[in-house]
Amino acid sequence: YSKKQVKTIKYVVDRYFNGSEFLGDYYNSDDGEMVFEPEEIEDITIDEPEEIEDEPEDSDGVCESGDCENGEGVYRYENRDVFDGLFKDGELDNGVYTYENGDVYEGVFENDVFNGEGTFIDKETGRMDYGMWEDGELNGEVIITYENLDVYEGNWENDTMNGYGEYLYENGSEYEG
Repeated sequence: YSKKQVKTIKYVVDRYFNGSEFLGDYYNSDDGEMVFEPEEIEDITIDEPEEIEDEPEDSDGVCESGDCENGEGVYRYENRDVFDGLFKDGELDNGVYTYENGDVYEGVFENDVFNGEGTFIDKETGRMDYGMWEDGELNGEVIITYENLDVYEGNWENDTMNGYGEYLYENGSEYEG
């Protein structure tokens, strides 16, 4: 098939015991199928966050740089989570939230909760959830890439497949329903 690129989404989809990780692109094939093409990336390292000094005792974190009220900034929480992005009225608006354990959410927030289009990557499992978030829960049309490179594209509700969807197995077989 020939590739027609509709949107490139780069993210970690799998991590092996030898330390290699996979990034990749999504493409629509000529027959309309969503195709994932992984590319192997080796030796990816994640820097440990720096220690926070002189943090106020009554604070749950500190604005490390920028404008964490109404603008772009970096905020580090007491639990070592970090938000890098846009703030509105002192709340998270749009950006990258990196958890201390390495999980990452990139997307829209409302009331400091995932709300709107976003991508969540679970570092431990390699699972990537892309779609619309509502009050911190993935709902509606989604693309979920599992650690074994299986991909589900379809409806999602209450933390499970719901309604029509297509499941593409890593071996090339697929299920629709």
